[in-house]
Amino acid sequence: MSEASATRTGCPVLRFDHRAIQSGERFRVWDELRALGPIFWSDQYGGFWVVGGFEEVSAVLRDDATFSSAKNPDGTGGQSIPPFIWQRNVPGEYDGEEHVRLRSVLLPPLSPKLIEGRRPMVAALVSEIFDRLEGRATVDATREIAVPVPAHSMFTFMGLPRSDAEAIGLTVHEIMGAREGTARAAELAPALEAIKQRMLDEVAERRARPTGDIISLYANLTDENRKLGPDELLSVLVTGMLFGGLVTAAETLANGMVYLARHPDMRARLAAEPELIPNFVQDLVRWVTPASSVARTVTKTTVLGGQTLKPGERILCLLGSANHDPKAFEAPHLVDPGAWRNRHVGFGLGAHFCPGAPLARLEIEITLRELLRRAPAYTIDDLDQAAIGLADPAGGWRPLVLRPKG
Repeated sequence: MSEASATRTGCPVLRFDHRAIQSGERFRVWDELRALGPIFWSDQYGGFWVVGGFEEVSAVLRDDATFSSAKNPDGTGGQSIPPFIWQRNVPGEYDGEEHVRLRSVLLPPLSPKLIEGRRPMVAALVSEIFDRLEGRATVDATREIAVPVPAHSMFTFMGLPRSDAEAIGLTVHEIMGAREGTARAAELAPALEAIKQRMLDEVAERRARPTGDIISLYANLTDENRKLGPDELLSVLVTGMLFGGLVTAAETLANGMVYLARHPDMRARLAAEPELIPNFVQDLVRWVTPASSVARTVTKTTVLGGQTLKPGERILCLLGSANHDPKAFEAPHLVDPGAWRNRHVGFGLGAHFCPGAPLARLEIEITLRELLRRAPAYTIDDLDQAAIGLADPAGGWRPLVLRPKG
């Protein structure tokens, strides 16, 4: 991050690339950006506004009429800067009545009540994963806990064979960790296409022989008297459930294990009072903010943070920065299970709130509960190198050597 030639009166103009922030630098960079003021302009990716304060970010996320999530047919707009190269996110990159209709069609299976009903299933999966690690002196907490738990949970939820869960889960993390345009991204392109084709094959099978699972439900779903098309199904099942569901939960879970290893008093407290774990998970999501930014497009002239924004301009909300704003959260760089800080934007805010949040929280809660029951004094090697960000696009995902007996 560096200063660029100022071209906007009264507004900082920076050569700021949010995708280049190294995982271990997040807190420092967010603090520095908020100190510049409520809003600034980046000259990267064609130019865009950036907000990182909780008040400003919340205002943008709540106002869909002024700040649009919609992705245009030509690929511009949408919820990422630069625009995500995959198909339009369904329902995330829609607005207004169309967005409401799609959420009403797609989201009932993800309701908090139904997800809570899956607690016994998730608990059994987590117990099975820990059983196979029993007696080990060391465990790779990313490859053997953080990635497998949401992978097995999601594969069971979707009706996919669990024998493929961990291999595909690890591949998903590799793909998410590879920056577009790099040699690694090119190497992984066939793997991505294979995952997409696998999902389309599963859809075709469920349309011929429905089984009652989530893929069957979406494959045979009717929206405005038509079944969902391939791009819509790939968005929901691959982009949303596999990539969004696996990476979000895994990154938060891995960083939760790191946090508790760095704060043994908190680890001991949660082990002794497991009823606090749900609150810890709620604040952990704020602390990690696995999807650390989201974009919008300005639809009409408006004023934000003292600057005039014009139609067509892009704006990036730094969700992670907002969640560490000391104006909104006391001691924001700490996780506090006693504060019940549930008004954060770790899963977004407003109409586009993440529909997978209940399942992710459930998976993280049950896993930490089981870890602390079985290994209340665990340690992690090289904690100084275990920076926040398991699947950070800039840093890739990394192993965590966990010692169950300390």
